Amino acid sequence: MTSPPELTVVIPTYDRPAEIRRCLEALAASEDVVLERIEVVVVDDGTPGDILRPQLERLVAAVPFRLTVLRQDNAGQASARNAAMAVARGPLWLFLNDDTLACPTLLTAHLRAHADHPDEAIGCLGRMTLAPGIPWTAARSLHLDHMWSRLAGRSELKWFHFWTTNVSLKAAFLRRHRLAFDPAIRYVHDDVELGRRLHAHGFRLLYHPEALGYHDHALTESDFLRMAEREAASLCDWAVRQPDAVPELARFGYTPARARWERAIKYPALAVVFNRVTLPAWRRLARAAWPVWPAGARLLLSQCYAAVKRRGISRARRPAS
Repeated sequence: MTSPPELTVVIPTYDRPAEIRRCLEALAASEDVVLERIEVVVVDDGTPGDILRPQLERLVAAVPFRLTVLRQDNAGQASARNAAMAVARGPLWLFLNDDTLACPTLLTAHLRAHADHPDEAIGCLGRMTLAPGIPWTAARSLHLDHMWSRLAGRSELKWFHFWTTNVSLKAAFLRRHRLAFDPAIRYVHDDVELGRRLHAHGFRLLYHPEALGYHDHALTESDFLRMAEREAASLCDWAVRQPDAVPELARFGYTPARARWERAIKYPALAVVFNRVTLPAWRRLARAAWPVWPAGARLLLSQCYAAVKRRGISRARRPAS
């Protein structure tokens, strides 16, 4: 029997053959780490057809680390991560997305962070930024970098910073408390939902920006706004499954949890300005403003996103007729 790995990398994927190949190739180029002691578990979450399986089989033989490939019927990334965790053998688990490109020292930085903080209740969040060569747009800036820019200068983070684009923790902590991702939250916030439950058991999340990854996704404006619809669905699912969490969901824009004056005055006023009819014009204005006034473009597009999310929440909570 081979010795257990030092670290297991968990990567769910769905219908992204080019992205998962680049993700694994980036990990294969890692420096200052014995790659034979690294395990990577990729879970194909029901990609249609047979486009992904042959490529992953070839990579199993080509990469310098231990690559395990699992396949499941489409059930969402939370379910896929749980499937990977069930077979993971490393004492440390690093969660990446299939469009995360690890910089050469990302694995080393995570390993070092845990060596410096051996307490099993301590995890590590790395930094993410847009991959070189992908042009900046308001949507891409809002989707990613504004989140990490708020963390500058901080060493310890909150439960709602548990982002599985680039985060690691000790397997023993999850096993001790019998924690896993909630597969009912399929699209967005499955990671921070787990972060909330981790925090309830004393988990601490430290920020290590030197564990750098690149977001290898040329996200379009339409992609960005579709995420608002998915986030709305996830927030409603979360609220139904954990009513005690509802007050805390206000930070994510879950409108029923916001202050009464916001529900009575602010959101109706915003709906007059940002609605299904006016959104195309605001989107055009945001695109025009981006080259000369990026902050203004981000503000306009963020309001479009919030309007789509509010509409999605309202629709999801409407009683069936």
